[in-house]
Amino acid sequence: MYALIDESGNRRDLTGNGPWLIGRHVSADIRFDDPYCPRKALQLERVGNRLMLTPLSESSPILLDGRAASDAVEVRVGSLLSFGQTRVRLSLAQDGEDRTTALIGHAMANGGGNRNRGGPALMRPGSVIGRDPGEGGYVLDDPTVSRRHAELRQGRNGVDLIDLGSTNGTFVNGQRIAGEQMLREGDQIVIGQSRFVFERGTLVMPRMKPDRPLVVAQDVTVDVSTVSGQRRILQPSSVTIREGEVVCIIGGSGAGKTTLMNAIAGRSPLSGGQVDIDGTDLTTEFNALKQLMAYVPQREILHERLTLRKALGYVAELRLPLDTRPEERRSAIDEAVARVEMSDFLDIEFRKLSGGQKKRACLAAEILCKPRILFLDEVTSGLDEQTEFEIMRLMANLAKDGMTIICVTHALANIQAFCNQLVVMAPGGHLVFQGTPDDALHHFRVDRLGKVIALLTPETSEGWAKRYVAEPRRDSDYTMSQGVTSLSRRKQRSFLTAFAQKVDQTGVLMRRNLSLLLADGPTLTLALVQAVVIGFFVGWAFSDFGEGFQIVESKKILITLCVMSAMWIGASGASKDIVAEAVIVQRERDVNLSLTAYLISRIVVGSAFVTVQLAFVHLLLLLLSDGIPGNIFAQFFIINMAGYLAVTIGLLVSASAVSESQATAIVPLVLVPQLITIGSIVPNPPKLLADFGAIAVPTNVLREAMTAVFVRSGEVVETINAATGRPIALTAKPLNDSLSLLAIHYLVIVSATAVVLWYRYRSGATR
Repeated sequence: MYALIDESGNRRDLTGNGPWLIGRHVSADIRFDDPYCPRKALQLERVGNRLMLTPLSESSPILLDGRAASDAVEVRVGSLLSFGQTRVRLSLAQDGEDRTTALIGHAMANGGGNRNRGGPALMRPGSVIGRDPGEGGYVLDDPTVSRRHAELRQGRNGVDLIDLGSTNGTFVNGQRIAGEQMLREGDQIVIGQSRFVFERGTLVMPRMKPDRPLVVAQDVTVDVSTVSGQRRILQPSSVTIREGEVVCIIGGSGAGKTTLMNAIAGRSPLSGGQVDIDGTDLTTEFNALKQLMAYVPQREILHERLTLRKALGYVAELRLPLDTRPEERRSAIDEAVARVEMSDFLDIEFRKLSGGQKKRACLAAEILCKPRILFLDEVTSGLDEQTEFEIMRLMANLAKDGMTIICVTHALANIQAFCNQLVVMAPGGHLVFQGTPDDALHHFRVDRLGKVIALLTPETSEGWAKRYVAEPRRDSDYTMSQGVTSLSRRKQRSFLTAFAQKVDQTGVLMRRNLSLLLADGPTLTLALVQAVVIGFFVGWAFSDFGEGFQIVESKKILITLCVMSAMWIGASGASKDIVAEAVIVQRERDVNLSLTAYLISRIVVGSAFVTVQLAFVHLLLLLLSDGIPGNIFAQFFIINMAGYLAVTIGLLVSASAVSESQATAIVPLVLVPQLITIGSIVPNPPKLLADFGAIAVPTNVLREAMTAVFVRSGEVVETINAATGRPIALTAKPLNDSLSLLAIHYLVIVSATAVVLWYRYRSGATR
């Protein structure tokens, strides 16, 4: 016998043979006292061994596992049915089953099935949980959940929850666990987008009010530091948002629209107040909750030179669990682009798409993991009226499928047609209204929304805010959650799990970086031409070393030019790598990007390309110059070491710069002063500068290493003493000493780059 279980744990049995009419009407077989529920919402009917759902309402969508059902569709045990404000799950009724216990597999808006159809829908010790846990396991139909994600196991002292090396982690009381964690009564567990409570030795879905809001911000404030002290840019603001709503935040420039949204999304720290997502404090459980959320910034988050298929492919590889099969990734991409109506543009380069198509493509990237909440910052900015309409329509369609949309916008033309809730911000960061668009017209006593913005001036903002606060507010009886984090029980994920994810991300990022390099034909050609020009002119200039002491002096200058050429090629090439994709890096970091993997991938691909460039330089020097001083293989090795060190310097510049033009301007400032410390350029520098340059300046260390190879060549090498004019033997520090010092330089610069990356691209939890 089937049963329907609501979010409070109440059960309604489907008695008899059916069919069963579900709705608000008095004649319904299963009746729900929900004013938003259609009178006749749907019908359930047995067809052979299957249970079929037929939607009956034309005005209100019937959602099955977060998707609108338009025709008859099969319903499986564990499926989530949503209509009006009612959400129920289909269960198999068992004799003696606890009728207040809710179902496993509450996969939020996207739903999930339970393959354990032969028994009660409870997770007891011995249960494996995952996307495909195997026979007897419990299925969470959630793309962020690993195939075998976690397991409940009876331990020596109680029930243990074991993370099975999942990609996105298993969280207990807001903390990611490593290995096994003994559970205590009342512990809160998050797996993917699903939340459970440990009660009486089992995992159950928490009991919730059916009409509980999904997002609640209470008296949130944001302060920033200025020269004159702290400045409040967001005044105490409270909003409530329900699942499946389209919420638009409007207001004049500088009114705090994006600040409010970033506070709700956990992207900026709160100075005061609290934000609850799905009944949980966002600040204390950000890492667990961020899997529910996606964010589309104002700037594009896909690489310009890649086709949409390739760009989304890399996004899927980075964000979906490691055990996601290639066909599953392709299916997720196809579904995402279909939902934003971009299936016909998969093989077109992102840069060739129109403005509206780019916005849709970015939406597709963010809904790959099927988030419950989608934040959009000025997504309609710069679009024409028709394209703006299409984007708003897409947002409304996503909301109909169960996704909650929170959007900052300046465009007001289509808000009344597609927006459920309107949040109005006034200058100074004052929240002055939340309600329906029609209620906004009544509240501000205007006939169109465009006039609202004109009413809100710095002088009137505070008055409007006070007037709004004095009015009855939506969900005013909601009680904010209490943090459940237990720091004393905190564990980090296992080394092997973290290492495996970093290795996988490094491989994906290396392939993406190589694709970006090869896709940018003009830049690639220019970089190779640069290497050929440098090699040609340096080789031609030293086609004859001259006679006598001119020979040694020429060779010393050639060594210097080899070092500086390698440094220039490496640093200039890498100086824009990070800053050019800063928005993309930040968004990926907010999801799950490992900065270690990112930095390694940039170093490896950048160094490999520098090796190719320097091979051209070295070959032309061999062909055109009078000879390379010392062993040519040893010198080529050192030149490459110079190039690799320069790549790290370029990445440090790129990580520190705020724009590509700034990065380009910094490179000469970093390289040109190093010439001053090279003895072949400045023969008699001040002693302090000479001593400093010998240790701390990379070009001087590299020149010393190449000179050591020259001196060790076996020939008698004499030069002129600049002070006396007499010939003396050319000397250099031992090669191993120079190489050791070079390794220290390399590690210091890489470490500095890692620190800057961590600071610049912190996730929402620490930013």
